Amino acid sequence: MPQRKMLGRTSPAVTREDALRDTHTKGVSARDPVQRSWSRETSFNVTKNQVDRQAEVREIKRRLTRKARKILRFHEYVEVTTANDYDRRADKPWTKLTPADKAAIRKELNDFKSSEMEVHEDSRIYTRFHRP
Repeated sequence: MPQRKMLGRTSPAVTREDALRDTHTKGVSARDPVQRSWSRETSFNVTKNQVDRQAEVREIKRRLTRKARKILRFHEYVEVTTANDYDRRADKPWTKLTPADKAAIRKELNDFKSSEMEVHEDSRIYTRFHRP
């Protein structure tokens, strides 16, 4: 960027009072085009930097808060069968147990509860045992 004359100052930190004092002492108009251009350009750069910074912060925030998306895609063709062709009944293995099998399961469960299962001494009275 080319250097511009800034009302006799080398630093861009010129206060309004300094600028007016310099313009009156040097006989330069208070509406010096170089000064107007410099202030407009400076304010534009500051605004542009702020906008860039805000955009960068938004992007970082968006990236950090991004959740893993589970994308669900359905196939275009869905195969359908009639209700008569498809057996929806569940397999119920407990209905096939004999009374002896059920008694053996209850006995094993009672043995486990009485000897292996860890229960607090005060809670033992609440342990439920099944009929043999």
